[in-house]
Amino acid sequence: MVPFTSRAFPRVSSRCSSFIRQGFTAKEIGRLAGISERTVRWHVSSLMDKLKAADRAQAVARGFELGLLGVSTPPRR
Repeated sequence: MVPFTSRAFPRVSSRCSSFIRQGFTAKEIGRLAGISERTVRWHVSSLMDKLKAADRAQAVARGFELGLLGVSTPPRR
């Protein structure tokens, strides 16, 4: 696997991944991030491709493994 760097992890994708790890749906992420649900789905798909993840849970796990995600207090729904 090619080393993954934070440079390949755009800010919007980073925000989406943070919301994914907290269990938010694409619709909820779109509302919180001020982007469309379709755009969220595109970013999630792109993240999963970059991280070679089969699903959202694996993408989050890989994000932690690579140091791209840290522990923080989740926003309230």
